[in-house]
Amino acid sequence: MTKMPAKVQAAIDAYKAAGQKLGDVDQRLDERIAELTASINAMQAELDALIDSTLDDLDAATQPQETDLRRRIVDAQLALSAMTDRKGRAFRTVSGDQDRLAKAAVTIAKEEARKFFDAGHDDALSKVAEAKYAYLQAIVQYRAFRAAAGAIYYETLRETNPNLARDIDAPFFAEQSFEFRGGSPQIYGVDSTEVHNALKLGRIEAGSCAIGREVYGD
Repeated sequence: MTKMPAKVQAAIDAYKAAGQKLGDVDQRLDERIAELTASINAMQAELDALIDSTLDDLDAATQPQETDLRRRIVDAQLALSAMTDRKGRAFRTVSGDQDRLAKAAVTIAKEEARKFFDAGHDDALSKVAEAKYAYLQAIVQYRAFRAAAGAIYYETLRETNPNLARDIDAPFFAEQSFEFRGGSPQIYGVDSTEVHNALKLGRIEAGSCAIGREVYGD
């Protein structure tokens, strides 16, 4: 997880807070809408049952009760409509706020990313240059090591009897390739594919390093 600059994190937090606010308001409205819907359904069921019980009595004493139920249903329906409208308005308002806050956050992030890059780029690149130089120095030292090993034999010949070179062969030192692969792992050299994998993919493949030191990217 990237450690964000304080200004960027504050902008992200403001965006998330707006979303949380919408979620809280939306939850309360949903609960109220569910209550009103259940109340309307219950009153409608009560009204239907009342009417069904007095279908043949045009002057039923329950008419005032029916009228009251109808009025309460209408009131509840108006309240439900108001809550539904409020839910939509809340969504549009907070969504607008979120759009504005998101744009502000990304704009700040762009500026901070540029500052971060400019501040650290030269140092990061110098580490690559130093690593390359150290790598080439190590190869030079490897060459010197091989030469020193051979010198033990050749200098001994020169200081004793050079003619013994016909009878006692020089020691064989296998050549170590720093470039050729031939389908085998090459942990000593670096080619363009390995540079591409490291730079573009953040990867160090198994064939490019000792076993267990692989890096498989972000």
